[in-house]
Amino acid sequence: MNSPTEALLRTALHARAELVTEASLSVRTAAPALRPPWRSGWFAALAAAVLVAAVLGATLIGITRLNGHPSAPPVLGTATSASPTSPTPRSSTAPATTSAQPSTTTAAPAPPSGRPVPGTHLINLTLTDPVRGQLVAAYVAALHYSPAWITGTKPGSVYYAYDTRTYAYLAWAGFIRSPTAPPQVGLGMQDGGYRTAFRQLPGRTWQEFNMCDNPDFNAFVGARYGHC
Repeated sequence: MNSPTEALLRTALHARAELVTEASLSVRTAAPALRPPWRSGWFAALAAAVLVAAVLGATLIGITRLNGHPSAPPVLGTATSASPTSPTPRSSTAPATTSAQPSTTTAAPAPPSGRPVPGTHLINLTLTDPVRGQLVAAYVAALHYSPAWITGTKPGSVYYAYDTRTYAYLAWAGFIRSPTAPPQVGLGMQDGGYRTAFRQLPGRTWQEFNMCDNPDFNAFVGARYGHC
């Protein structure tokens, strides 16, 4: 039966069949794009690169452990060693001195007034009573006498001078025994024992000394009495 309704139904079925056929072709054509990513070429290349990077990293870690200490790789574009710092030049100008240095030398004492002894470094001095008393005390102390055993110095026996080289006072004197002194004092003062030389250094007391140790004073006194 070839009615209009049948013709319309046949046309619809034909269009449906064409649609199914086109859909099947579309699915077949697009099938390669729906394959799993691990079956693609780019994924295999990426996996190989990742594997190579992992192997290199493990190798570097092993080398660092064998060396015993980690070492950071140098950063490109930066210096790996510090450049030496140039020293700051020193100034050649010496600092100005604002205070004077204290003097280490001691000023020589002013010599006493007197008459220079020709040919010597001595100054002949005038004997005073205080100096005479000091000489008597020095003689008593040197011989361990009692002060009452010696009454003074013999007139004209004292030679008193000043040495300008050593700044010392020098004296040579003869002493008088007291009548009340023990006999042994008189025996000790025989044969020139009553004469003695003394020296007084700066800041010291009179001390007995060997007159022959001072040639100038020995010449000043000894020539008269045959000493040295």
